[in-house]
Amino acid sequence: CTFMMSRVMRSIGKKEEDKSDEEKEQDKVVDKQEEEDIAKAVVVAVQNGYRYIDTAQAYRTEHVIGNALKQLLASATVSRAEMYIKSKVSRSLHRPEDIRQSVEKSLKDLQCDYIDLMLIHSPHSHCEQGKRGQDVIEKYKILHEYKKAGKIKSVGVTDFAVKHLEILEKACPDLPLPAVNQIECTPFVQETDIIDYCNKKGILLEGVCPIEHAKEQMQSNDVLTATAAKYKKTWPQIMLRWLMQRGFILMPISITPKGIIENGDIFDFKLTEEDMAKLNELKKHNIRVFWNPFNEPWDEI
Repeated sequence: CTFMMSRVMRSIGKKEEDKSDEEKEQDKVVDKQEEEDIAKAVVVAVQNGYRYIDTAQAYRTEHVIGNALKQLLASATVSRAEMYIKSKVSRSLHRPEDIRQSVEKSLKDLQCDYIDLMLIHSPHSHCEQGKRGQDVIEKYKILHEYKKAGKIKSVGVTDFAVKHLEILEKACPDLPLPAVNQIECTPFVQETDIIDYCNKKGILLEGVCPIEHAKEQMQSNDVLTATAAKYKKTWPQIMLRWLMQRGFILMPISITPKGIIENGDIFDFKLTEEDMAKLNELKKHNIRVFWNPFNEPWDEI
């Protein structure tokens, strides 16, 4: 299982220069408490068998994870070779010099000589019509420069639709396809087109399973709750096990010791084919938690 480390965005909707002194002080309090909670969560996760840590430049957690990993490595709890660290280049960065600086900062904050997997955080493009997507393609090329230098082991993407991957492949004929495409996937939202395409192309799928933000109609769904009762598991564990049996890399989100341990406790049972089929049918509800980036426009090369 992956262990995802996000955090609350501070004073959402306001630029730093527009905040009052009181808001800035409150941000500092929130940041300090979050950083303490995140550091503890990383230690708990690793102590309970997690080896794959997810972060991103936009989450503002790389330095916290770096410090926690340093502590874990120093205590010989785990070695760097056992850990798999993933981060993501912010979608707001599009100038080549800014992208390169951000990767260097990620390496510094994570206190790593290399990052195992670096994703482009979104297909969102800042280019004008007629050139949309070209800045994201340039970002992909830059990440492969770091891969060639050994500072990134694998390059992937987040929320790329079939059209994005087709244009990317056409624009980068000398580069490999993304190693991973991270997408939102639960029994309630299954993007069949991109799932089939990635499986055909050998692109691993990583499923963001937004348990923390799951909507009420997901939590109270009769099929999901009945399946949980049948296996004596929680509904989040059923969703995660469903993802695993679908062949996805898992990415649950939790910051509490109870949630972290519970999310990892899904290897002692297997859903039957009948139960998998029932859960697969929940896609008819089409309940999406996060925004849908698959419609982000790119222009043909």
